Amino acid sequence: MHEERRRHVVYTTAWLEYHVRGGVCVAVRERGASEFLRGHLAIGAPIVGAIRLGAPTERVPGVGDSLCLGGARALVTPRVRGVSRPSRETTLRY
Repeated sequence: MHEERRRHVVYTTAWLEYHVRGGVCVAVRERGASEFLRGHLAIGAPIVGAIRLGAPTERVPGVGDSLCLGGARALVTPRVRGVSRPSRETTLRY
């Protein structure tokens, strides 16, 4: 049984792709790479909001925002350049 793809979102920054399922980062990889990075600090962290023009907000992140991830260590990404849905094949690799 496969998971619903609409639960998955990919936020692309200048260097990385952040793969999110149900509001939690489940995988990170370099743009253009096929393999996911192991041990990245964002993995397992929930998205708690966005930063736009230096102001934090709890809204859903979009293009131009920085992702704010919570958890044991707070993490703020570079600005998001794209938001997309991963392929089913990609979601099976998480």
